[in-house]
Amino acid sequence: MNALIEKTLRQTYRFLRHPRNMRKGRLRAWLGGAVVDRGLWTLHREKMAWGLAAGLFIAIQPLPMQTLWAVALCIWRRWNVPMAILACWFTNPLTAVITYGPSWVLGKWMLYGKLEWNFSLGAALNDIKAFSLGSLVAGPVWALAGFFLVQACFGMIERSLERRRLVRAAARDAVHLAARTSA
Repeated sequence: MNALIEKTLRQTYRFLRHPRNMRKGRLRAWLGGAVVDRGLWTLHREKMAWGLAAGLFIAIQPLPMQTLWAVALCIWRRWNVPMAILACWFTNPLTAVITYGPSWVLGKWMLYGKLEWNFSLGAALNDIKAFSLGSLVAGPVWALAGFFLVQACFGMIERSLERRRLVRAAARDAVHLAARTSA
């Protein structure tokens, strides 16, 4: 699975880096050099964790063009761009109630002291102050959850690879020991 992800990232990187594609469009010409920087696309534990955290923080905020904000933040801080993009796509019309509803209720509770759950998108847009405050408070919570999720996943993968390496080394040693004793 890791090899498939690396292959896909390599192909996307090569496509973006090709000189013919770099000249297409104003946005690509402006972001071209920064976006194709190999350090922003690597599978590094810390960079991926911070990229996901940045993407989730931006995704919860009621901003237009969230993906561009997340990419700009990741380029500035040298974090993983693909993770930020994927995190921004977490918020879409199908998940709006799950992501924006709790933010609106939290903001309403913080501003007015009322804790009621009668969420509708129209009501949230009418009370934009509560919605914005709730998003600003919920954003870091989502970001920290995403950060620690990536750290935990990488930890499990590293432990699994280490166990596999130890099992293979033990099997190899057993074969060498059996070959020596039989000869």
